[in-house]
Amino acid sequence: MKKEKFDEIMASCNNLLLETRIKLGREVVSKVPLFQSLTAMNKRKLLETMEPVHFPAGSYICKQGTFGNTFYVLTEGTCKVTLNKEDGGERDILTLRLGDYFGKQRSKTFV
Repeated sequence: MKKEKFDEIMASCNNLLLETRIKLGREVVSKVPLFQSLTAMNKRKLLETMEPVHFPAGSYICKQGTFGNTFYVLTEGTCKVTLNKEDGGERDILTLRLGDYFGKQRSKTFV
């Protein structure tokens, strides 16, 4: 395959991924109450910065006691929220579902 053809195919794939990301983002923005009061321009800025992320089942996305700077919106699956117990185990406190959001920053936790 020549480089030009390869580049053309890759550009087409990248455009399709971008379109899919924007479509999914619009659906998320329209369903999450937190985003409803945003202006059209701010919704567009939000869509431009959203990135899809997939986590395998059982993965830790963020841990109690650590700092982060990412805001997540669930677009599929569920997410279990736990608290650390003194004996080293964990206690389930909440299950997040489609449209729920969470994240952590230095001064505030979103759940």
